[in-house]
Amino acid sequence: KLQQRADFLKNPRFLPDPRSLVKTFKKDAVATIRHEESYFQANPHPVLFNGYEVGFSYQLKLELKNITAASRQLRLIEPKTNYFSLKMGDFPSTNGLVAPGMSCTFTIQFTPETLEDYNDQIEVKTMGEGSLVIPLQGRRKPPILNLPDEINCGHCLVGDVKTKDFVIQNTGGLGRFCFINADEVNTTQIDWDQLNYDSEEGLLMTNFIISPRIFSLQENESVIIKVVFSPEGVKSFLSGIVLLCDNCVKNSHHIIGIGEVADIELISVEGGLHEPILGETQDLQAEQIVRFQECYPDVVYTKTLLIKNRIPVPMDYEWIISPPQVTSNALTINSGDAIETSSPFHIHPSSGVLDEEAEQCFQIIFSPTSIDHWFNVATFSMKNIPVKNEEEEDKYFYQNQDFLQISIKGQTQPYNVKVEPGFVALSGRNFCGITYYKTVTLVNKSGSCASFQWQNVDTVRCSVACDPSNGSIDGNSSMEFLVAITGKKEGRVDVEIPYHVQSSVTDSRLHLQAHFVMARQQQYSDGCNAMAAN
Repeated sequence: KLQQRADFLKNPRFLPDPRSLVKTFKKDAVATIRHEESYFQANPHPVLFNGYEVGFSYQLKLELKNITAASRQLRLIEPKTNYFSLKMGDFPSTNGLVAPGMSCTFTIQFTPETLEDYNDQIEVKTMGEGSLVIPLQGRRKPPILNLPDEINCGHCLVGDVKTKDFVIQNTGGLGRFCFINADEVNTTQIDWDQLNYDSEEGLLMTNFIISPRIFSLQENESVIIKVVFSPEGVKSFLSGIVLLCDNCVKNSHHIIGIGEVADIELISVEGGLHEPILGETQDLQAEQIVRFQECYPDVVYTKTLLIKNRIPVPMDYEWIISPPQVTSNALTINSGDAIETSSPFHIHPSSGVLDEEAEQCFQIIFSPTSIDHWFNVATFSMKNIPVKNEEEEDKYFYQNQDFLQISIKGQTQPYNVKVEPGFVALSGRNFCGITYYKTVTLVNKSGSCASFQWQNVDTVRCSVACDPSNGSIDGNSSMEFLVAITGKKEGRVDVEIPYHVQSSVTDSRLHLQAHFVMARQQQYSDGCNAMAAN
């Protein structure tokens, strides 16, 4: 009532000086400020316990200082939980009064049962309307792990086992952890002090194993978590897990993985695939045919295959070149294909890893050494593919599986190299001891470069040599040669000059004819004297 007399309404005719330093308050605001006034100052405020362990009790001193101008009594209301307790206070006087500027102390005891965070309070009551609420807190530096919510194991072949490592680092405080299944959260009780943190025991789930199941991490320490994924079908697999911490924090995660079966595709073949010819030898299993046509011996030919891995799982492969599997009837009507173990066919690369969902080029190399028909089968085999055991349905074994079989056929033909003209003649009478030259042309009508070699002829009557004596001629081109003929004895000469073309079974020949005479010295002198006399 005394205060209400001071809070009278102002005269509306009186306008206060705007420069006035007097701050006015509304009636409700004045009452609120008075209610929030405290007569004691707490130190510390709040009361904080940290770095605690289960099974121990911790104590802190709380100092309450009278900050008013009058001596006051106080009363403390106990904490609401059993984890905090208040012991008898120490007052500066025997009557419980705290003089202005004096302090009294109390002991706060904290007994945690777990390593979680705790919150409570005590309230200080004194004469008047003022009161002081002091928070009581239990805090530990929480562990912080970088484990993702989704642990993705990727793709794996059905029946195979895939292991993936995840590095978990703790950037927070010390913590102890345990993985459990998501459906066991409400029924699992853990005694953290009885666990073996050096064990590599894993948590078993459907199609997954995660290990270690139990581990402990200091600040900035890391651990490698291994997840083993073994799918049983072509589908997606999902398992929920919960990571428990000794500070009673639960984090939910889920592990996912996808089962696949091996699958490849032949995308393209350089020059395309060919259809079988009526009556030719065919393999019983190979459906595709690749032909090398118009080939020549001692020349290397290549064709490019493009194969794609259709699943996101890398797989080991191997090319196998083998003779074809044909029936006895087919062998009697074949078209002359040479079926040999020593094959002129090779594939590069012959083995390796086919990356996930990747396309890879392969070179089929045909390097024949003779004139013949060649036939082999190239098998693209995937290595270590899991196959279900028919006797034990839940078990698999590994074996190589053939995914692609291609018949490879090649035919070689002789080089078409001829000399033009095929006959050379020296007209008239030619003197012995004098070298005569004739020009001939060697024409290569083949589609590939061919090598040649001329053989010199040295007989009693003459000697013949070609220049150049050896070399090579590009496909569909020609080369000129000088044929040098030297007579040794009078008479008619009729010889054949052999030349060898690469891979030819027999030598070809250039036919040469000439007539040589001896030059007499006496006839030459008489002729000169007769000319002088005239």
